Amino acid sequence: MFRQLLAGLLLISFSFLHAQTGDEKQITLTGNLMQDSKILAMNTNPIQKNTLLTEPATKKNPMLAGLFSLIIPGSGQLYSEHYIEAGIFAAIEVGAIVIAVHYDKKGDNQTNYFQGIADDKNNGWSVVDYANFLNRKNATDHPELKISISDNEALQTWERVNWQQVNNAELGSHKLPVHGTQQYYELIGKYNEYNPGWSTYGVDGVGGDNSEYDPVVSGGSTVGLPQLKTYAGYRGKANDYYDYASHAVIAIYINHLLSVVDAIWDAVSFNKNIALKSNVESQMINGKADYLSTLTMSVAF
Repeated sequence: MFRQLLAGLLLISFSFLHAQTGDEKQITLTGNLMQDSKILAMNTNPIQKNTLLTEPATKKNPMLAGLFSLIIPGSGQLYSEHYIEAGIFAAIEVGAIVIAVHYDKKGDNQTNYFQGIADDKNNGWSVVDYANFLNRKNATDHPELKISISDNEALQTWERVNWQQVNNAELGSHKLPVHGTQQYYELIGKYNEYNPGWSTYGVDGVGGDNSEYDPVVSGGSTVGLPQLKTYAGYRGKANDYYDYASHAVIAIYINHLLSVVDAIWDAVSFNKNIALKSNVESQMINGKADYLSTLTMSVAF
């Protein structure tokens, strides 16, 4: 009974296989398990498997990834298929550039503002007034250091003096830089010895020669004219803007460097940790091809 049941199951399985292929061949079984197994084996085509292996995923070149990020931060991560990191580095780059440009522009505007205050012919800092102060200061002990001053008031104050004579007459630790230079605008708003050049020196009770604002009386470094301090504040604000822009530029350089290192690491990690292959298997059953796609992924930790 058991043998007959088993033979019946084999016959059903065999019939099913032939039904899939449309094979109408009739097979007669004997009822003997041993003989029927041989008959079935002889009349069934073996399953043939042919595996076609696709090319593995293309490896990433770490040096190329680093070069991409050196040029545009985040592009190396994009190449290595690390999209979130690519977005982060790109966002930092854009943000830093926007900040740098914004504050550099504000610094330029503020610089034009405080330089305009200094160059105001009537209310700013006058080289002529400063030269007159030096002439008074040196009249007794150093008359040979007298500065020649043009009477042509149509000229700008810095055009009415001989700059070399001004520097020769300055017996202190500082020499007035040529007008228009960054050092010129810095010194007139930084040191009290330049108090006499400001328009408010000796006006409206502020005091003048022999007052607390006189560099000779104060020693040149103890009392700052209010106008000088106000101007210095404007100039300091411009410097602050430029500092912000400089910090943003430094951030840009750091972002490039970190992006390069991270892009190289991402490319190496991509090649090391991810192995991807796709298989297409062709199975031949009783002369008919049946294709089965399989996907195999392995991750190494």
